[in-house]
Amino acid sequence: AAVEGSVRAMATHENVFILPLAQVVFPNMRMTCEIAPEDFAHLSEYVERPERSGPLHIGVVLKKPDGPHGAEWSTVGTWCKKASHSHNTTTINGREAKVVTLTLEGIARFQVKRFAQTSPYRTASIKLVEERDSEEKQPAVQELMKAVQLRVTELMNEGSRSGRSGGKGGSLDNAVGRNRFRWP
Repeated sequence: AAVEGSVRAMATHENVFILPLAQVVFPNMRMTCEIAPEDFAHLSEYVERPERSGPLHIGVVLKKPDGPHGAEWSTVGTWCKKASHSHNTTTINGREAKVVTLTLEGIARFQVKRFAQTSPYRTASIKLVEERDSEEKQPAVQELMKAVQLRVTELMNEGSRSGRSGGKGGSLDNAVGRNRFRWP
């Protein structure tokens, strides 16, 4: 995935579907998240547009908590490939609710140049941010990255287990959410 991101470094993409999430998706990370069926319906509508072709890539941005002017969306995000989805039922506030579980693979970071469409879903023109491949290729940096990935995975798994047993999630859960993820 690092090669895929670097090949397209500095590329601009028009009319990219933008999905706001309460957690961050990073490049070179695979994450599973739950979205509302309405959001998935909008994504499906976008996919079926006649002018759209090629593999499905979407932009994922952090949806900031509601402020005085309503919800705010970050203008920096991650360009992701949709790996899979499934329709499920879960319990939210003691009620059964339908959700769509979406698996995303982070490809590269991007900067929103401008939001093009805001209703019924958002699209944007984005510019991919160049990654520094030379640093990633150094053995010491690769080893550090592996150690960090291992520790983050361990912390996420510990937080998920404590969350299922009624415990409070830790700071890592608060930062990236309580969703399953794995490194590609």
